[in-house]
Amino acid sequence: MTRTLALGLGRDRLPIRLDLDFLDGTKGGHVSISGISGVATKTSTALALVRLLLAHPEMRRRVRVLIFNVKGETADEVWARYVDGTIDRLAGAGRRGFAFNILSLSSDPERRRPNLYYADPVATLSNCLRRFGRSVALLQDYGLYEFTVVVRHR
Repeated sequence: MTRTLALGLGRDRLPIRLDLDFLDGTKGGHVSISGISGVATKTSTALALVRLLLAHPEMRRRVRVLIFNVKGETADEVWARYVDGTIDRLAGAGRRGFAFNILSLSSDPERRRPNLYYADPVATLSNCLRRFGRSVALLQDYGLYEFTVVVRHR
């Protein structure tokens, strides 16, 4: 890693460094924060990372941030329209493509929370294929209760 960002300290008290090439689009770009802590802790961590990244002028120019999972009191139907509109704007902004992740409706029903948004992976994939062409991939076997959609522009 040649360009890093110090995020904090790990349990071993050593610095946690993020590779900026994977955050600003140089080699891709995707962050998924997981763990056994509650949603509020992970959301706070995500927002702190966003603030840290966007404090740098070069990053403000290159980085785009989407947080789809926390809908609060918003109805699912309204939030789904927001997600679709945001995906359309993201598609228009990406030169080579774009990716996003979202909580999966395939997650255990008893673990779902009413203030979070869960999307149907099959419906989301079908929707993206219809709107953006056939260069769309769905990733969902990486151990989290979410899935990732990758769209490549041709």
